[in-house]
Amino acid sequence: MVKIRKTTHGFSLIELLIVLAIVGMITSVAAPNYSKIRIQSKEKAMIQVGHTLQIALESFYMEQGKYPEGTYTATELIDILKLKNILTQTPKNPFTGSAFSGTDTSGDIEYSKNDGESYYSLIIRGFELEDIDVLTNQ
Repeated sequence: MVKIRKTTHGFSLIELLIVLAIVGMITSVAAPNYSKIRIQSKEKAMIQVGHTLQIALESFYMEQGKYPEGTYTATELIDILKLKNILTQTPKNPFTGSAFSGTDTSGDIEYSKNDGESYYSLIIRGFELEDIDVLTNQ
């Protein structure tokens, strides 16, 4: 007589539900940290853009003998520096991946230098336009 063995292949419904619950818990812990790290890395990239503009402003000073007067957004400052052939490439906003614009809700730089002052300031704004750094030539 031949015995027939009944074997089951695969996972039971309970085993699959337990695995899905574990994966869900891991995801719920990891997702907020991932989002925070992404924002922090983009803010670091904004600071690098600020340093690039700061170097370009020093080149502007070497060529013109003065810094640009007034208050400018990142877009306006970049246009001034490109007009004088100091910047050859347009820095991109790390939050949008494209050129800076006045409608950006995250990532902006404001340049300011008043008449009679010998210094300027670059205010760097990150996520939701919160100030993250101020660069000056003092």
